[in-house]
Formats: sequence, C-alpha cells, structure tokens
Amino acid sequence: IQQVSGIPGSGYNIAVRGRNNFRDEYNMPLYIIDGVPFPSAPYNSALVSGSILGVAASPLSTINPNAIERIDVLKDADATAIYGALGANGVVLITTRRVTKGETQVDMNVYTGFNEVPHMMDLLNTQQYLTMRREAFK
Repeated sequence: IQQVSGIPGSGYNIAVRGRNNFRDEYNMPLYIIDGVPFPSAPYNSALVSGSILGVAASPLSTINPNAIERIDVLKDADATAIYGALGANGVVLITTRRVTKGETQVDMNVYTGFNEVPHMMDLLNTQQYLTMRREAFK
C-alpha cells in the first residue's frame, strides 16, 4: 500500500498480486463495497480531494473507517473465477455495518486549519512579460 500524495483524500496504490504493469492504475484490485463494484483506478475529483488541481482520489476515501464491518481480500484463481478479468489483480470486498432501527443519529467529524504562503514572489505584469519575450527572440 502506497499513498499517491500527501493531500487528504488522495488515492492509494494497492497491489494485491504484485506488479503486472508499469502503470499503477493497471495493477490496482477491484473494489466491491456492499456488493457494488467501484472503479479500480483512482479517479480525478476536486470535490473529493479538496484541491482545485483535481488530485487523484481513491474510492476508499469516501468510506468512513468506523463504518467498515469486514474486509476480505480475494486473490489468485478465486478472484478470477468469480469476477473474471476485472478480478485479475485481486478483489477487495468491503462490508459496512448495517443500519439499525431507532432514533436518528448524526455523527460528525470537523477538521479545520489554515495555510499561508511564506514568501510571495514578484511576478511580471503583461507588459514586462511581452518585453522579456521579445528580447529573448532577438
């Protein structure tokens, strides 16, 4: 298991059966969460990662870890026999806890923070940039 970047919500590279390809997205297992298959490769989502750059996010970043009841990992012939070519790199079966009858309950985790730029660089305005480009092509 290897995290793609340090940004919260960013994806993970998980290899169940080793590396079969140079590109990480082709080595990822199939995720099945409560019987619903999710894309194996990380997807780009600015909403999930919280970044305007659209850092790759994992389907696992949408699950509350406290809601996971059980995780099963299928590899080798078991995964291929059940899920065919989609399970060639292994299958991660995730079962979440079932909802029980009773009063409505809301759980919430809130995290906050701030960042500041340590040093702002002076950039060229349009006129200075055009002058620099013209000078470079002389």
